[in-house]
Amino acid sequence: MDDRRAPRGRSGPLSPCCWEPVPADDAVAQRALDAAEAAVAADDARIERAEWMRREMREATARGLADETRRTMERLRVSLDKNHWAWPVKKRLLAEELLREPMEVDDVPQIHVSEMAFKLLKQVNDAIAAVRERVAADANHDWLERARDPEVRRAVHDALQILCEMDQDRESLRNGYGWGKSHSHAGHVLGGLQELSVIEASQALAAVWRHRKQVRPELRQAIFGSAEA
Repeated sequence: MDDRRAPRGRSGPLSPCCWEPVPADDAVAQRALDAAEAAVAADDARIERAEWMRREMREATARGLADETRRTMERLRVSLDKNHWAWPVKKRLLAEELLREPMEVDDVPQIHVSEMAFKLLKQVNDAIAAVRERVAADANHDWLERARDPEVRRAVHDALQILCEMDQDRESLRNGYGWGKSHSHAGHVLGGLQELSVIEASQALAAVWRHRKQVRPELRQAIFGSAEA
């Protein structure tokens, strides 16, 4: 069966063809072929111009938002560097991929890349804020007085960082090292701070107490006042 339906789409150059009977007059046939070739060329030109216009509009929009998108991508770099403890593995890998994306034009990031970076930053910053709010609102008064001592705050901060180093798996493995499930997120957030407030240190003391046997005796002495704690 001779199926002469033309394909609905095309993936490469087209050669004109005629399904009608070829006229006896060669000149008429040539004019038909020339008209078909002209139609294909006009179609290609239309597609190319539409693509050019879309690219120009995209680049113009990107330039208009250049300052904002560059700031967003820089904030992403800083957060990955300074707040690495707060980035879950999947989010961190996605953020790193975004930073490797090519620019839209010159040094201007692509808008959709910047938008995704903004969403990731918001999610991570919201998670940090939620932990800090919970810490501030639920101070453990049993440890509050001890947390007023700056030496204790420094020592418990050291212990936080040690436990975080032991908890690279983010408590995904039950191996008896690092933080337990109930303290993993808060422990990493507190351990990532440059210094602890009295409230934050009181919560850190409560968390480290639950994991104190993983801390060396001299550090337990500095934190809890007894190497045998």
